[in-house]
Amino acid sequence: MTKQFSLSPDQVRSLGYFLNGNKQVGWKTTMAGMLDVAVRTIEAWANGDRVCFGPPALLICHYAKAVHKGTYEKPSLDEVISLIEARDTRSNLDLASSLARRRIRAVIRLHSSIRHVAAELGIDRTALSRWLSGDSALGIDSVNRVLAHVGLGPRESGVKLLQHWSIRLSEMRDDEARRDLADAVAVMFDEPPVCQLIQMGPPDERIARIQAVLEKGNIQADVTITVLERPQSGKNALEQVGELFNDLPALPPYCRFDEKPSLTIATTDADDLPASG
Repeated sequence: MTKQFSLSPDQVRSLGYFLNGNKQVGWKTTMAGMLDVAVRTIEAWANGDRVCFGPPALLICHYAKAVHKGTYEKPSLDEVISLIEARDTRSNLDLASSLARRRIRAVIRLHSSIRHVAAELGIDRTALSRWLSGDSALGIDSVNRVLAHVGLGPRESGVKLLQHWSIRLSEMRDDEARRDLADAVAVMFDEPPVCQLIQMGPPDERIARIQAVLEKGNIQADVTITVLERPQSGKNALEQVGELFNDLPALPPYCRFDEKPSLTIATTDADDLPASG
């Protein structure tokens, strides 16, 4: 699309005069310095020997607009770096790596499912699934929409991010639940989160619901874990959830469980939990 945007030689010359303070002397040198190109390139555009199109033409127009509005300032690399650092862009995600895509898949699964996310965003489910598996089946715009939808997109510094995840141990293998939780925690948190387990009401004979709260800085993940009793295992629901965390090799770097000093287990009625949102 940028190739369709071009400036005629007369337009290049007129904008060059304008950017040079309406002076004809030295305008080529001024424009060359602003665009970081050779003076002979400016001369070629102004003489019609080459077409000024795409990013250079757009940049000239943006410069002219900024000068006209009195908002132009010479770009500073330090300011750009500060701008980047002020935003959490999840730049640690190498979208080409299989590990990154596996972790993104884990966040999607804990968020809802590939099918639901695809439907909510109007993205082809098969294309999303193939992309998560390593194929180049999804455009970058769609990828960015998926990341933003599940909390992995750019975030303003200081803005609280609250994630709601769900694990149904009755519908997942134990190792599958451990891997999804480990991958989601690894990609969502840059530093070890504080961990708390809250029993949501007394368990009945067959089922219990536990909320795991993982929090660090401006990121909080509330994980609702639904557990079926397994009489044959000899463990109740709360013990199963404890195993989900204690036996998770990827989680101890985030939550230290040596004699469980950082793990708090509280019991409360579900109605006493604060409303989300």
